[in-house]
Order: sequence, then C-alpha cells, then structure tokens
Amino acid sequence: MAIDVPASAAAVLMEVQEHLRREGLALRFEEAANMHLTLCFLGNTDSTHLSRLVELMRAESALEQTFELHLGQVNAFPGLVAPRVVWVGIEGAMDALNRLAGRISSAVSAFRAKLEARPFHPHVTIARIRTRATRAERQRVGGALRGLPSLPPISWTVDSIVLYESRSSARGQSYDVVAAAPLGANG
Repeated sequence: MAIDVPASAAAVLMEVQEHLRREGLALRFEEAANMHLTLCFLGNTDSTHLSRLVELMRAESALEQTFELHLGQVNAFPGLVAPRVVWVGIEGAMDALNRLAGRISSAVSAFRAKLEARPFHPHVTIARIRTRATRAERQRVGGALRGLPSLPPISWTVDSIVLYESRSSARGQSYDVVAAAPLGANG
C-alpha cells in the first residue's frame, strides 16, 4: 500500500536520475510510473484476501484527513559508503504520514507475509545499485550522491492511498493499481 508521487515530483526525481545517468554510475533506475511512497509492504499475499485488504485500506484511509508532503534530500540505503538503494526522503506532515502508515500496517498485519523489523522511513526509491557492482563502483555512487544539489521545494497534497500489485521481470519491477482509497471519506 502506497502513496502515489505526482507528476511534478516525479519530474524532479527524473532530473536527479538523469544527472546520475550522465555520471555513468552502476545504477538501475526506477521508471517514473513506478515511483511511490510505500506505506506498508505486504509481500506475497493470497488473492483470496484481496477484497478484505481493500476493505481495510478504505476504512483506515477514511480516518485520516488530507495532508501535505514534499521531497527531501537524496540519500542511500544502507548509507553513502556502500549504497544499494538510492532514494529521496519525504518531508512535510510527518505526524499524519506516520499515523497513516502505522494505522495501515496494523490493520493488515494478519495478511502480511513478513512483518518489517525496520521502522517506517518515508522515501521514494529512484535507483538501485547493479547486482554485480564492485565496491569501488558503490563508493563512486556514494560520492556522486554527496555532490548533488538540494532539490527544489516540490510539495503535494496526499488525498488517497493505493494498493499496488508488484510484478518482477528481467526488466525489473512493475506496479499495477489494484484499488485506491480516498483520505477523509468519513470526515
């Protein structure tokens, strides 16, 4: 379950990708259509539970009012010394975002293949280090990320959440919208 990234923010994220692409780094870039802010990862979920998951998502999203988010800084997991995933942090109405993520995570916990051990860290993945990247290539990515300028202040109103189905292929992940739920439908 996730929050969509609007076209204005995706355009900025694609500019960052283009800058990194020109550096010739060992990265695989996310497509703009796949950019989202994950609230709760479900893993492999039995399709017979789909209608119940959508029901829970709609009930929980209805309890939260719309809120504002904006792009933060570019960073990497697990860090800039030996990165594996390049991401852009999310800032803004963090209390509302954390509340929504916690609410959704709790509501669907019985359906999750594996509970996340890590705390919620709002971000949008923009690239992944290539599988066979050397240590030197990883370090070069970290150096390039340190040299990036601050992102422009692109903000948006979060007014819905989405349940995606992810599919893996040789070209990477793709995400199909299964259902969407508006925020504040009870308010």
